[in-house]
Amino acid sequence: MFRSLLVIVVIIAFIYFLKSFRRIPSADKPKAAIKYGLYIAAVVVIGLVLTGKLHWIAAGIAGLLPIAQRLFTTGIRFMPYLKQFYTFKNKQSESSSPPAQESNIMTVDKAKDIFGFKTVDSSEQVTKRHRELMQKNHPDRGGSDYLAAQINEARECLMKHFKNS
Repeated sequence: MFRSLLVIVVIIAFIYFLKSFRRIPSADKPKAAIKYGLYIAAVVVIGLVLTGKLHWIAAGIAGLLPIAQRLFTTGIRFMPYLKQFYTFKNKQSESSSPPAQESNIMTVDKAKDIFGFKTVDSSEQVTKRHRELMQKNHPDRGGSDYLAAQINEARECLMKHFKNS
C-alpha cells in the first residue's frame, strides 16, 4: 500500500515538473533543468534517509554539495583579485627590503640624514627624534622592519658620536 502511494506521488510530481518545465523559455531551460535535477536529487536523498537506506551523515554531505559548488564558482570568480592582492603584498615586501646598491655601514652623516638633522646639538635631541620616528615607523604600527632597524642604527651611531666627542 505504501509503495503504491509513493509511486503515485512520484508520478504526480513528475507531471508537475514536466508541465512547469515546458512553460519556461528555451533560453532558461538549461538552468531550470539543473535546478529541477537538484530538487529531484534532494527528494531521493531524503527518501533514502527516511527509509534507512542511506545514513544521515551522507545525506548531510549531499546537502552541502550545492553550497560547495557555489563557493567554488565564487572563488574562481575572485581569482584575478587574489592575484592582484598577492602582487601588491609582494611589492610591499620588496620595498621594505634594503636597497642593494647602498652600503650597510652607518656613518654620522647618514644618521643625520635619517633623523633629518643638519647639526646635532645634544643626545636628548637624538632621543626625542628617535622616539618620534619610531612611533611613526614601528613594525607593530604598520612600518617596515628595515626602516625601524635603520632608525635604531642611526640612533646608536649618533649616541656613540656624542660619547666619543
